Amino acid sequence: MKNYLLSNTPTDCFLYLIGDLSIIFLSLQVWFGGYTTGRRLLWLWTLSRLVPLYLLLFFVCDLFCVRVCRKPTLLIQRIAAAFSIPFALLLVYSLGRADFSLLVRFLPPLAMVMLFVLLWRLAAGQLLPLISSPRRVLIVGHTFNGRKLAQALKEHKPVGKYRFLGIVESASDIFSTEVEDDGVEVLGKIGDLPKIVNQYRPQIMVIALDERRESFSSEQFLDYKLKGVKIYDAPDFYEQLTGKILINRLRPSWLLFTGGFHRRGMIRKVKRLVDIILSILLLVLTAPILLLAAILIRLDSPGPILFTQERVGEGEEIFKLYKFRTMRVDAEQRSGPIWTRKNDRRITRVGRILRQTRIDELPQLINVFKGEMSLVGPRPERPFFVQQLDRVIPYYKQRLVVKPGITGWAAVNYRYCATVRESGEKLGYDLFYIKHSSLVLDFFIALKTINIILFRKGAL
Repeated sequence: MKNYLLSNTPTDCFLYLIGDLSIIFLSLQVWFGGYTTGRRLLWLWTLSRLVPLYLLLFFVCDLFCVRVCRKPTLLIQRIAAAFSIPFALLLVYSLGRADFSLLVRFLPPLAMVMLFVLLWRLAAGQLLPLISSPRRVLIVGHTFNGRKLAQALKEHKPVGKYRFLGIVESASDIFSTEVEDDGVEVLGKIGDLPKIVNQYRPQIMVIALDERRESFSSEQFLDYKLKGVKIYDAPDFYEQLTGKILINRLRPSWLLFTGGFHRRGMIRKVKRLVDIILSILLLVLTAPILLLAAILIRLDSPGPILFTQERVGEGEEIFKLYKFRTMRVDAEQRSGPIWTRKNDRRITRVGRILRQTRIDELPQLINVFKGEMSLVGPRPERPFFVQQLDRVIPYYKQRLVVKPGITGWAAVNYRYCATVRESGEKLGYDLFYIKHSSLVLDFFIALKTINIILFRKGAL
């Protein structure tokens, strides 16, 4: 789970971090360096505040995401966005006090740090791929899970942590006739495994066999493990690679014996306390935005300002969810319950802006305060869709064992879903969150949510 939060490349992220911190340290040393005690204290004071701010802003702006760091144009945009925030705070502070001495004092070192971090990241983006060596992965089993994993590895290729070698077929693989269709390279049969291992020398072997009794030799794979090859079960490796659980063809025994899925009473109480405090605080801080949104909705289209709708919460309890109205009043009068589509004509002009900025979700802070929702958790779904999806998606109702949230792991990692298939993909993220649920993960999800709002990702 931690590897996924660091974009699945912890080594590269660690090197980025060390380089950035060294630049911050040296830049401030050069700017505030000297022999007077006052300048040294100013340097320490600035450093103690700049480093936590740097970590926060760089994570929010995806600057520990290797895909961003290896695209120069995107990297420049995100670094500019990250450094514009402390500049804006300094400017507002200076304007409020009508004193620009603080801005004059800290703007030059801020610009120096920004320039050198940018140059370091541009150089590192070209050099680190040459230094780091991706680990070689071999999949044993041309099954549904094996094919899904091969597809995920191909999508993961730009990051460069893994190099997919191919698939080894077993005698019982029912998809072996579709090799040309899925584009997966089949290296041979499972009887040829010793020869394949000697030729390709995999560092990781993933077992994706459906018929374990017929074609799985534990002694053979134990021998490979003792020789240094890491052995994974397909669902475990898929989870580590993608940050979601592989739902289709998942054995109930895996859910039963896998780690995680703990619901500690103390953590739940602390989370509830945090929800109460933050929901009150956010309602107070966003009161001007709430008032402005209400006025604009009233002026834009006839109908109520707030929109209430039944949703399914923890333990399948039904509650009324509050949102700012973003659609016409008669949006579902003829069609009945349907998912929102891209460029949906039912959305009003003001409603589209509210959706893009996520302001329409702010009234759900009331649901959080009442205990019907949490700040972080699986997004609540309507009873009509829950009944439909539970019939066709395995383990769907397992997402109802926790409180739904305003934002969640699926919300920050997957687009808005409008089909049954997409709902199944989203469920994989929800179960991943439930399995690894913690206050630390909630904090990272909150930061990723800020990133999505700032860069307007995934809204309809």
